[in-house]
Amino acid sequence: MHEHVCSLNRQSQRLRRTSWKNLAIVTLRASTCNLTEGGTFEDVEKLDRLDQNWMAENDAQPIVIRQTPLIFSERSGTPFFLDCHVGTHEVAGKARGLWMNTPNGQKLNEAWQSMTDFWGVTSRLYREFFCTVCGD
Repeated sequence: MHEHVCSLNRQSQRLRRTSWKNLAIVTLRASTCNLTEGGTFEDVEKLDRLDQNWMAENDAQPIVIRQTPLIFSERSGTPFFLDCHVGTHEVAGKARGLWMNTPNGQKLNEAWQSMTDFWGVTSRLYREFFCTVCGD
């Protein structure tokens, strides 16, 4: 859990350093993810570190925000989390292209799919709503 908090702190610092003033619209990829049987949040954190390093090496690193519930209701069944990736259209497009069309991207995709069952949507995030979070 400590590593997850530190990762969120690093992401928050990067979010604050990013200038969003000249961006009217950014890309938001939001996914709802359920852990598959035997999967743990520790596994997710390990894979996330590999994923973040791979994106940084390829200069396609969006801001990643992960929300994990503090309390699971009996109705939720399996543990779940929400993943959000925020970046410029250029960064999001490059990351998606690399994810789908390179051997390492495909390996990471297979690893995520073996550990999670997820559903996501990609949409626009308008600056007037977003920058109240980052202070611009």
